[in-house]
Amino acid sequence: MTPARGSVGRLRGLAWRLTCRLTCRLTCRLARRAARRSGRGAACRVAFGAMIGVTVCMAVGVAVPTAAAAQASPRTTDPGADHAARRPAGRPGAAVPPTGRRGASADTAPPPTQPATAPARPIIEPVADLVVGDGVMVIKAGTGKLVYIGIGSATTTSTVTVPASAVDEFVAETQTIVRLGTRRLPTQVLDRPVLEEGTTGRALSVTRHIERPQRPRGARPSVEYHFFVSDEHLRGFTIPATPVETKAVLLALHRAARRANALSAPPDSTPPARPARRARARPAH
Repeated sequence: MTPARGSVGRLRGLAWRLTCRLTCRLTCRLARRAARRSGRGAACRVAFGAMIGVTVCMAVGVAVPTAAAAQASPRTTDPGADHAARRPAGRPGAAVPPTGRRGASADTAPPPTQPATAPARPIIEPVADLVVGDGVMVIKAGTGKLVYIGIGSATTTSTVTVPASAVDEFVAETQTIVRLGTRRLPTQVLDRPVLEEGTTGRALSVTRHIERPQRPRGARPSVEYHFFVSDEHLRGFTIPATPVETKAVLLALHRAARRANALSAPPDSTPPARPARRARARPAH
């Protein structure tokens, strides 16, 4: 077994101190003998030389163990740095946790994760169920300002989901066509309003069809509206509707758009107040 570094240094220092003491005693004996034989001058010279020798021995005895310890230990001699290296990381004076890892403490542990809340389910409310021609139409309103339209015939069914803002535009354009009846449409009026679902490409459109009878000559032309439902491949079916049925569909779409906006509004918001209607002046009899 090799001795520790500190014990080696202490042993060397003790050996050099013993050597210096023996040298001092030997010098004193030599000085006494020189004084007896040759007088005080020789004794002084011997004592002065002995003092120089003792000083040199002490200097060498202190320097040699220090150099040996420095060569044996490559670590830094800064006591502050050595103390900081031995101290565990973290707060000053923090104890090492029982896991054995330095620098880990209860304060640095990650906070417990809270369970993620499930997203709220969308609210969908029915608005109207209509019989249009030889088909049916189901209109619903939901959160997210969405309007759900389901159209079915005797053989095919389809659905279209559109935002409430698009429904308002579609209703306004179709009402203009219905209001004109059989008259010619102005150039600024669209002759085919369309509601298109952006994710799937399904669409709902309305067109006007006018029939002018040939006989008798005084017969008035009749108008009919066709609701055409198409998919992303432009394949679909048509449901004919009378002007009364078309107005009922437009009214249901308008109510669904308003209900979708109400369901999507924040809880603390209040709907805008309706403007007061002015009373019509009755003619005097």
